[in-house]
Amino acid sequence: MKTSNKILLGMFILIILGFHLLEFSRIYGIDKAIKNYKTVRIVPKELYGFWQFKVNQKGHWNNIQIGENYIEKFYDLLKVNKVAILKDSVYVLYFNDIRGLNSYALIRLKEKNHAEISFESHTGNFCERFDSDPDVKLFQESEYSKVIDGKWVSEKGKPQKLLINKNKLLWHGKAWNIVWMGEYLKKEFRALIEKNGTYKMLYITSLGQNKKKLVCGSKIVEYYKPFEQSEK
Repeated sequence: MKTSNKILLGMFILIILGFHLLEFSRIYGIDKAIKNYKTVRIVPKELYGFWQFKVNQKGHWNNIQIGENYIEKFYDLLKVNKVAILKDSVYVLYFNDIRGLNSYALIRLKEKNHAEISFESHTGNFCERFDSDPDVKLFQESEYSKVIDGKWVSEKGKPQKLLINKNKLLWHGKAWNIVWMGEYLKKEFRALIEKNGTYKMLYITSLGQNKKKLVCGSKIVEYYKPFEQSEK
């Protein structure tokens, strides 16, 4: 190997090591800070809401939803394990990411409805808070049938029913409370559901008159309307 190539390779390795050391020191610094300040299990109410940030193209992920025990990261709703309340309106939310790895979000409140939110070592997003997602047209309970009308059944594996009855969503054999449900930019339907303090985000799209796709986290399930029902 030429000397110049060895030098370039050495520089590249040093840069990678430097990045990992920086990340380690950042996480260690956050952990050290938590030991010196109050920690709670429930997310403070001043953080609740939909924190929207600017993106280059409409329809890309641009919203961080936060509630009593959850935070949204790139469409996934993740359970918050604990919250450190630091000085000067700074909060650290600890959670496990979709892979099960320890992660955190750093939130700096700027004023009542503005904040800077960053995940781990990523650059922070300047966000504005809303009570509901500005890009979602919320439905009244009487309009939920626009999303799921009648009974639907999963296509693969053990058949699972999907239906709405009296503001409850029957999904995976359990009745979930519908916190909100609506249409996102006329592209898909979205819903936040809850059962015994566990929250889930659902993304539902129609694949024709008698077929729907439901996405929740890494799980994707297709449902169809039974033939006898679709004929009615």
